[in-house]
Amino acid sequence: MDIKYFEHKNIDFQKWDTCVRQSIQQLPYAFSWYLDELCENWDGIVVGDYDAIFPLPWNKKFAIKYVYPPFFIQQLGLYSKTQTDENILFEVWKIANSKFKFLEYYLNSFDGLKAPGLTAERVNFELNLSSSHDDIKKGYSENCRRNIKKAVQLGLTVEEVPKALEVINLFQQEKGKSIKTLSKKDYLRFEGLMDVCDYKGILRVKHVLLAGKVCAGACFLKTEGKIVFLFSGNNELARNSGAMAFLIDSVVHEYSGQNITFDFEGSNDDNIGRFYQSFGALNHPYLFVKVNKLGFPLKLLKK
Repeated sequence: MDIKYFEHKNIDFQKWDTCVRQSIQQLPYAFSWYLDELCENWDGIVVGDYDAIFPLPWNKKFAIKYVYPPFFIQQLGLYSKTQTDENILFEVWKIANSKFKFLEYYLNSFDGLKAPGLTAERVNFELNLSSSHDDIKKGYSENCRRNIKKAVQLGLTVEEVPKALEVINLFQQEKGKSIKTLSKKDYLRFEGLMDVCDYKGILRVKHVLLAGKVCAGACFLKTEGKIVFLFSGNNELARNSGAMAFLIDSVVHEYSGQNITFDFEGSNDDNIGRFYQSFGALNHPYLFVKVNKLGFPLKLLKK
């Protein structure tokens, strides 16, 4: 099968996005417009007549082009309409390695757990929503059910809103303070992405209110087969009232009984991972790959 590297300007974006939309991955990260919002630059490798695609976000430093993982993009790799062929993935990797001397890259869970270079397995919890809400709740942990009950007793409510700005502000005021790698430019890019996702009709923004005040919120992205828990924010009131468990359960209830997967988008943090697992979610791991072919002393800069 024909496999070619395309610079951004030469990609047929309509065919590219059709492949992403029809892919078994059912993730939003590889859409051309999603990449345009978050990447400094990106090119792509195309299999056949856009039967599969492989995005490559890249930047340049000291006149050297390198592949990097942009913020808010969890899984890229090979997006395909059928199960990933290891031989095709191997050929795609050969092309990517021939174009760049340094790569840091996240594959997706369908790509398997083998790749050249240094690799590390990443955790991603998913919950199948095809059963009824009552049946899904049977898989919740006792602590999870207790948090939801607490939220109900405190009178928490969930509302849907059109914009993500208040969720972003909640995150910045709380957890965001400890994440020094996120710059103002990154937040502005994310705001722009949320506007585009809203325009594309895949964004769902929800707030949790306690006594009429927003204490938590989240941004979800809805594709054909997944509802992705992309981004969230909360304050101390939320953490003491079961707000996030209540919010997630409300979304699970909304989409239960449908052929949809709730994608928690992580997490390697043990505490967050246990929280996601408390909903009965199962781990679908994916791979982080690092290749460093830079010569000395540049190799030391990218350890």
